[in-house]
Amino acid sequence: MAIVAGDDYDTRVSVPVDFTDEELLKYMKLAHEMDITFNELVERAIRAAIDEYDSDPKEFKRKAERFLNED
Repeated sequence: MAIVAGDDYDTRVSVPVDFTDEELLKYMKLAHEMDITFNELVERAIRAAIDEYDSDPKEFKRKAERFLNED
């Protein structure tokens, strides 16, 4: 409705993330050390991944494959 009414609206997209409790604590501590929120940390990480993909999609896909195939 905000678009139709010409009102401001939030253009952010929600992205579900799945972390173990250990990972979540680690990332929350990192965000605290950086004096940013956990959401800001996740947003920065996603933006960095997008930028990396945009600069070299083939290499990014190779890295992702290696990461997904680690045991």
